[in-house]
Amino acid sequence: MALLRKLNPFQREDVARIMFGQVTFEKYLANVEASAPTLMEASRLQAFEKSVLTHVFTNRLELFLDAQLGKGLSALQELKQRIFVTLRGLHSDAAELSRKSDQLEADLKSLLNQVDQFTGMKQKLTSYFSKRMTLEFTTFFNDLRQSIIAIINNPEHTQLFGEEIDRPESNPALQALSKKIAKILKDKVNGFTQHYLPRLGHEWHPEIQKTLAPVVDGISRQIENAVGKRLQVPLVPIELTFEPVDLETMLAQVQEEIDRLRKLRLAERTEQKLSKRPVKGLCCDSEEDYYMPINIEIRKYQVNQAEFQDYWIKRIAGIAETSERVAQDRLGKEVNKIVHQAKLALQGYADDYVKNLRHTLETHSKGLTALEQARATAQTILESCDLLLKEFADLQEYMEAR
Repeated sequence: MALLRKLNPFQREDVARIMFGQVTFEKYLANVEASAPTLMEASRLQAFEKSVLTHVFTNRLELFLDAQLGKGLSALQELKQRIFVTLRGLHSDAAELSRKSDQLEADLKSLLNQVDQFTGMKQKLTSYFSKRMTLEFTTFFNDLRQSIIAIINNPEHTQLFGEEIDRPESNPALQALSKKIAKILKDKVNGFTQHYLPRLGHEWHPEIQKTLAPVVDGISRQIENAVGKRLQVPLVPIELTFEPVDLETMLAQVQEEIDRLRKLRLAERTEQKLSKRPVKGLCCDSEEDYYMPINIEIRKYQVNQAEFQDYWIKRIAGIAETSERVAQDRLGKEVNKIVHQAKLALQGYADDYVKNLRHTLETHSKGLTALEQARATAQTILESCDLLLKEFADLQEYMEAR
């Protein structure tokens, strides 16, 4: 931003602290843009960025293939498993297959009703991340509080907390200090929100999914064992994946809620002044300036520095409470959504086996010709899956060698 000359005053101070140190940075604020090229070169960030982008561009095909390889293997294995189950059903007796389908549906329904596991996991995840969130919010707002106290107690602001003659408007310098503090609060809190919430999505969601994975895998294996037992077929474990919630929607909802809770109400005051009055004359009336005598009481007052500071500390505490309450509420909802996604993935996995058998039964009812054609098609697909899996394995070996 300094190189582009687009720094706002608060960003300029942050950069100056990095360039010139915490103690002396204020003396060199005007030198930030001029020093930016030197600091950027010394950091080697641009060289690092260029090397990374060059690597990504040069190896873009290999990187893309590597990213898709795992997904392709998983999809092929699942397809092969489904076709294998279909073939077993096509070679079974229709009446026996119908009975086993009903039994399997009941088995899987019972397995998917393991609510306690997900309820306990949901509470565990919410409690764990809630404590982490509280710690991060507390640390951030404690640092923010100390920054504001340091600004108020800065020697250049001490002179503002003295005696002044009463006047309609507030001390402009004190108003400016209040605006400066309010701007810092807004920028810092918004900056924290903008950095914190994406981390909630990009870092915490994978952690939540990783924690849920053993539960999902455990129930997946039970589903496969139930299918294998009823149909007397060996099934390989299939790794289920479930997509995280939409991060952009989450960010928009949180920001909207924070904005709603932080609205300020401003009131305006208007005054009327009478400056002229009519005067009766012998031949005609006229007007003259008229000033109503008013006794003006000259008062002196003092803005108490401690009370001024206490006011802002309470404001920070209020903002902190609001921000964390919104974030904690959103965390609970996100955990619920991810757990729900995991349950949907398991439900879909179980339903696919039952639908497979129901569809196979429909094929049985269509006669011997349709049954033989379906067997041939399924066998062809199964053989194609085996060939593709071998090619994927060769490709994976090639990628690992590179």
